[in-house]
Amino acid sequence: MLKNCAIFEMYHKLVQSGNYVEFYQYEKKPYTLGTNTNRARRKRRSCKDANLLFIRRRDNVYRAKRDFVRLIWANLERTEGPALFTLTHSGIVGIEEGSSNLNKFIKRLRYEEGQDFRYIAVPEFQKRGSVHFHLMVWGLAKEKVKSERDKRYFAKIWSYGFLDVMQTDGSDKLAGYLAKYMAKSFIDKRLVSKKAYMASRNVRRSSSVSNFPKDLLKMIVRKGSKVYQKDFQTQWLGSCRYQVYNNDI
Repeated sequence: MLKNCAIFEMYHKLVQSGNYVEFYQYEKKPYTLGTNTNRARRKRRSCKDANLLFIRRRDNVYRAKRDFVRLIWANLERTEGPALFTLTHSGIVGIEEGSSNLNKFIKRLRYEEGQDFRYIAVPEFQKRGSVHFHLMVWGLAKEKVKSERDKRYFAKIWSYGFLDVMQTDGSDKLAGYLAKYMAKSFIDKRLVSKKAYMASRNVRRSSSVSNFPKDLLKMIVRKGSKVYQKDFQTQWLGSCRYQVYNNDI
């Protein structure tokens, strides 16, 4: 648990992702880069302890999933719910061919719908061994998305197999839904050295700031609604209190 000290006597960090604001309070300040820090890093890199290596791998998955959720949060908004696609191949297709087909689909979609839409895509291997994609797209005409089952407009553009699409309401549950598949892909041996997700250049990104003015946190607390809080112990900065606020509630 956190010690009884004033909130702004600790090191603190804020991460903004769309309507979501994450606030970290640490017991200690981070070390500045120097000889001791570099020596410690070299020691950690040379460590062959199996338990430590497992922890690092687990932490890498955790960090990748956390950053991915932030990416989704940064793009979610109630006024523009994204279209959620599932792109499936008719045959057995690997990640190289599948990624090429996805890129062709995106290019054809831009040709038909214009250049302004943004997307995030996650690959997943089906039980039969073929890769398919979960694709979230912002900026498509809702009328076309809702009439897809009758007119098969997007299926003709995909043309590699089966396509399913639904119009979402921009719910924050979409972040957890897509992050589940991303974490699965991150540890899939068939995707070693491959991307666990793909995103267009125009997607919105998170921003962070450290040791910000007190008034900024007061504004966040006053304007937003706290949706999550937990206390945990860190390896280098002591105890940490983590809080999440949503300004859209």
